Amino acid sequence: MQLLLLHGVNNTPNAWLGVRNVLEAHGHECTTVFLPALNSVDDIAAQILQGLTPGQFWVVGHSFGGMVALALAQMAPERLAGVALVNSSVTADTEMARSARAERVIKAESGQYLELANAASARAYHPANQGRPDLLEAREADIAAYGSERFIAHQKAMASRPDRSAFLKDFSAPKLAVIAEGDVVIPCESQASVALECGMSIVKVPLAGHMLPMEQPDALAEALLAWLEN
Repeated sequence: MQLLLLHGVNNTPNAWLGVRNVLEAHGHECTTVFLPALNSVDDIAAQILQGLTPGQFWVVGHSFGGMVALALAQMAPERLAGVALVNSSVTADTEMARSARAERVIKAESGQYLELANAASARAYHPANQGRPDLLEAREADIAAYGSERFIAHQKAMASRPDRSAFLKDFSAPKLAVIAEGDVVIPCESQASVALECGMSIVKVPLAGHMLPMEQPDALAEALLAWLEN
């Protein structure tokens, strides 16, 4: 069965390479897509859904990708075998968060995307991983490929997304939250609290920050394998 992996902001499908290698070595068919530069999470989900082969699939979303994963699940629940959220959010933005995103959009439109992306990078990794050359090189390549147009669109999409906690509570397929213990972008405690309220299984991964798929790909893959195989 197809396993769809969705990346986050300032990332590309390459963020999943380490995880994907492990999953495919265990016989799972993985698909990654470059999230389109659309201003609505639902529009992004609809475009992705159109490009998938018929039949059921599992979806794993990291950060913003998790928000798109939830939109997919609500749009086509009969096709979802299960949903896994990795360092992601189920609820809508607060007014403060929307205001901050609007400011980022203005800055990105005025040519400050690289400055914004690099500032986000400083908070994205666990202190133990901050200086890793492989992560720095991969992050630089991802930021260049992702670009300001996609960043602006995805900020607007996040700001307008609905609260899907009520939907997720009622969603009957398997649902998993994988949470990095060092995530300061979406704090571990808030992720765990919402996951418990929504009846999700929870796995916490140490020595990783918000960029868990790249910081600890083997640990994330192991968590997903245990979930898929059970």
